[in-house]
Amino acid sequence: MKTLDLLQTKLANSWSKDLEGFCEIFPLSDYISWIEMDFDTKKEITISLNDTDGLYLHFLYNLKDTLTLSSSGGAANKLENFQSAIIHDQKGRQTFLHLKGESTYQFCIVKLAKHNVNGDLNPFFVQFEEEFKKMSEVSYYLHTGLPNLELGEYVKKLMDMAKTQMSDKLMAAGYINILLSLKMKQFLKYIEDPSRLSALTVAELERIKQISDLISKAPEDNYLIEDICHTWGLSASKLQTGFKEMHGRTVCSFINHMRLLKAEELLKTTSMNVSEIVYALGWSSRSYFCKIFKEKYQCTPKGYQQQLLAC
Repeated sequence: MKTLDLLQTKLANSWSKDLEGFCEIFPLSDYISWIEMDFDTKKEITISLNDTDGLYLHFLYNLKDTLTLSSSGGAANKLENFQSAIIHDQKGRQTFLHLKGESTYQFCIVKLAKHNVNGDLNPFFVQFEEEFKKMSEVSYYLHTGLPNLELGEYVKKLMDMAKTQMSDKLMAAGYINILLSLKMKQFLKYIEDPSRLSALTVAELERIKQISDLISKAPEDNYLIEDICHTWGLSASKLQTGFKEMHGRTVCSFINHMRLLKAEELLKTTSMNVSEIVYALGWSSRSYFCKIFKEKYQCTPKGYQQQLLAC
């Protein structure tokens, strides 16, 4: 078994016989790096997430095969598909990522440093440490939590966008702030109720992900709960539980959310009027659409269109 240092900017040639794929590191600021890894392993691999010379907070989101996380001398933690982890050690202990041989992996990592190369303190990092200290005296935190597709939506946005220009980096840093805040909320819920577990199996969660992707691609279609349940082999209870766990929304709320995003896009990019957009996206009531649009965007669809025309 070999150990790969994550601080390398790319997979070294010496690893080519054990890995096939890529590792890309995008420095977004003096303190924040975004890392994308996508590869197949030929042998067992261990990745070191940080060195002992600096203090870091890591956020990790897993997109494929199960990962195993451990600290120096600590217990191992499994990270399933769609699960995320937040990892921090106040004493600079190492965290390791263990990968099986003959497997396919895809995951993303946020690396938040306590100090920059000049030794300047990151005030954002200090706020995280203070929150951790309020919750526990333990110096090492490795929290996974339930699978969550809401986090995955922001991860996908980060993966799809360019991250080279200053404007790109500022937007990417904004998405990372959202990711970390959502993960902290999940951590706080765990502190309140550590016994809470997912009611769904990994296979059922995978079906929830597929249903979510289907709705995201075609939110205008007519979706009936009983039809979804019959097609995908899920009970209504498990379907709703899965959406609440992974999106923080009911199925109907998720459909409306995706339709609203599509409606905003149509207002921006087409000459369609409000009534045309309402019926094109599967709503039967213009007044209902205007109500939920205003709740989300703090203005009416017509007002939104007028603002766009004025720009």
